[in-house]
Amino acid sequence: MAFQAALRPSHRTSIHPQAVAFQRLLSVPLCDLHREIRHEVEENPALELAEEWLESDEQETRSFDESRSRIVREETEGREGGTEAAASVSLPQHLWERFALEVSDPLTRRIAYYLINNLNDDGYLCCDLEDAARHFGADAQELEQVLGLVQELEPAGVAARDLRECLLIQLRRLKGQNVHPHAEAILRDHWDAFARRRFDLIARRMGMSVRDVQKAADFIRARLAPYPGGGYRLPWQPRVTAPGRLAPDVIVRKNEGSWDIEIPEETRCRVRLNSSYLDVYQQMRANGAGYTYEERRHVAGSLRMARLFVQALDQRHRTLKRIAGLIVSLEGKFFERGAEGLMPLSQKSLARQLEVSPSTVSRALAHKHLLTPAGELLPFDVFFDRSVLAKEMIRRLVEREEKSRPFSDEDITRRLAGQGIRWARRTVAKYREEIGILSRCKRSRKD
Repeated sequence: MAFQAALRPSHRTSIHPQAVAFQRLLSVPLCDLHREIRHEVEENPALELAEEWLESDEQETRSFDESRSRIVREETEGREGGTEAAASVSLPQHLWERFALEVSDPLTRRIAYYLINNLNDDGYLCCDLEDAARHFGADAQELEQVLGLVQELEPAGVAARDLRECLLIQLRRLKGQNVHPHAEAILRDHWDAFARRRFDLIARRMGMSVRDVQKAADFIRARLAPYPGGGYRLPWQPRVTAPGRLAPDVIVRKNEGSWDIEIPEETRCRVRLNSSYLDVYQQMRANGAGYTYEERRHVAGSLRMARLFVQALDQRHRTLKRIAGLIVSLEGKFFERGAEGLMPLSQKSLARQLEVSPSTVSRALAHKHLLTPAGELLPFDVFFDRSVLAKEMIRRLVEREEKSRPFSDEDITRRLAGQGIRWARRTVAKYREEIGILSRCKRSRKD
C-alpha cells in the first residue's frame, strides 16, 4: 500500500467572526445595547468605556448630562404647540441634588446615581435591577431599597418601572386627599382589565357598578400623571409619548423641507481599545522575548476580539442609518400628514434597493423605534403594517360620530364601503378593538 499527498479542491462555507458579532448587535434595540456593551467590556479587558463612571459627588453632578442617554440638541425657535414649558435643569440633576442632601452612605449614593442615570425623559427606570446588582456586587433586595428611596423624591411617580407602578406611587402619595376608595384596588389587582378599559369586567370582579368603576377611572385620569418627568424636559428634549423602557433607535427631524436622520450618538462606539493593552501589544511586537507564549496569545486575542466588537458596533450604526434613511425617503407623506399618508412597505423591496439580505433588514428593524418630528415614538413595524391606514380611518369615523348615536361595526363597514373600501364586519371589529375603541353600547354610556 502506498501513500501519496494530493490537493483536492472543495467548497466550505464559513462565517467571519465580525459578521457574527454584527448580526447579533444589529438585532439589539437601543434599550438593550448598553447592557451588551457593558457585558462585553466586563468580559474583554482590551475594551474600555469611552465615558467612565465617576466616583466623586462633585464630578457626578457636573458630568451627569454627559454620561446620560439623551436626545441631542434640537432647534426650538419657532416651535408651536405643547403645554409643557422647558425646564432650566434636567430631571436627573433635580433628583440627584435632593438625594445627595438626604443620604450620606457612599454605596447607597453610587447605586442611586446609577439608577437616576438610567431614567428616560418621562421619568421611568430603563435598567434591569438584577444587572445593576451584579454591577455593584450587591443583591437585588439592596437595589430595591435604594430604588424605593429614589421613588420617594418629587415628582411623584418618578423611577417607576412601568405605568402601573408609576400611578400606584402617585396614588399612595395622595392618601387623605379625597382619593377614590377603589382606585388603588383597580390599579393593583385589575390592571390588565383597566388598561383595556374593560370596566364591565372590573365591576363584576369587584362586585360594584360599571358607573362606579368609571368614576374611579375618571379620578385616575384627572389626578395622576403618566409622565412624571415631563416637567423637567430640557429645551432640546422633544416629548416622547411612550412610557416604559423604550428609547428611540432613530430620530427624524425636518430641516428646511428635507428629513434628517440621526442615530443617537450613544449607539455608536462608546467603547474603545484599552490603551494599556495597545502599549503592551506594541512592546510585544518590538521585543516578545520578555513575555510568555500565553501572555502574547492573551493580549493578541483580546485585542482582536475588541477590534471586531468596535467594528461591528460601527457597522450596526451605518446599516441602521441606511435602512432608516430609505424608509424616511419613501414615507415623506406619512411624516407630513400622519397615518393617512402611510404607504405600507415590504422588507424584501427595501433589501433589493439597498442590495442587502432581507434578513439584515429584518434584524435591523426588529423591536426598534423611531422618533418622529411630532414627538411620537413609533415601532418600525408601523411601516410594514397594512392595517395602520384601516385603523386610522376607523378612528376618524368614530371621532365624527354623534355621541348620542354612535356607529356600530356594521355602520362603520357600510360607510367604508361607500368610500370604496370593502372589509368584513369582523375585520372592522378586530381593528376597532386593537386601537382601543369601545363597542357601540359602551360608547353610548351616559355620564
